[in-house]
Amino acid sequence: MERLRASVIINNYNYARFLRAAIDSALSQTYQNCEVVVVDDGSTDNSREVIESYDRRVKAVYKCNGGQGSALNAGFEASSGDLIIFLDADDVLLPCAVETVLTELREGVARIQYLLEVINGSGEASGRYVGGSRVPARLGPFAADSPMSANAFPRQILERIMPIPEKEWAIAADAFLTILSSVLGEVVYLDNALGKYRIHGHNAGGNPDSLVEIRRGILGDFNLHASLHELTRGETGSLEQWLGRYPPHWVGRITSLRESPADHPWDDKLFPLMYRAVSATWRQPYWNLRRRLAYSVWIVGYSLSPKRMAPALRRLERRGSEGLSGLLLGR
Repeated sequence: MERLRASVIINNYNYARFLRAAIDSALSQTYQNCEVVVVDDGSTDNSREVIESYDRRVKAVYKCNGGQGSALNAGFEASSGDLIIFLDADDVLLPCAVETVLTELREGVARIQYLLEVINGSGEASGRYVGGSRVPARLGPFAADSPMSANAFPRQILERIMPIPEKEWAIAADAFLTILSSVLGEVVYLDNALGKYRIHGHNAGGNPDSLVEIRRGILGDFNLHASLHELTRGETGSLEQWLGRYPPHWVGRITSLRESPADHPWDDKLFPLMYRAVSATWRQPYWNLRRRLAYSVWIVGYSLSPKRMAPALRRLERRGSEGLSGLLLGR
């Protein structure tokens, strides 16, 4: 293991207030053969000043703003590690992260996934953890449930799927990497936390309930399938088959159609979308009977409700793991 080199690639855009903590965590790894690459994606705050204060302890890459995908591409190109960890600039790694992950690296492993403890902007722990699901990527985009900082990749796997298409993945490039890597080998899941995931109210990605973000997510589903279809030489199946077990895609299209039918980008009608959403609910292989029934009822209610009630119903679905709404949605 000592012969292997690791690279922690920090991608940053205007996160100077968190960047030092991220860099310090990467430099504090117990595994010694580890380089730290910091990519600044055209920040307009004092990020460059923070990066330059580390002198030669980090490899700095400065570029014009191009989005997350382009920053990851630039960092990977500048790196030399056999193992790659992409660390978002507002997150941190625990000192043992690289050493722990390397013990799991073996032939046939395509990605190593671990937990992150959720912290707030001040670094205070919330008691919650994130780190992804064990859903196979071939079943659809719902397999991507792991933040960028919660994954480690063998270099030879990334060489097969990178560079990331930069126009399509200016944000949420973690979904591209986690899903495509998952079909190239074994995904190792670690139950211990190896880092901290910061939620501070200004996380990149925008408001997930905004029409722009909903439509971006729908386009992301299309782009993911196209990339997977090419990578697996068609083994992923058709787009209809792939999305046929993913209710949120169809719910997103229902929302887009209802919110702004004049500029809805797809040739959709409400009732066929309802049918596809309900059908996908019953084809979702990881939901129990109660959840399928409840979600089907919710889809119909949401689709046919007065427009003024739609936001409340969306909040009910989003908070489905808590209290009464969790009971209603079968969580």
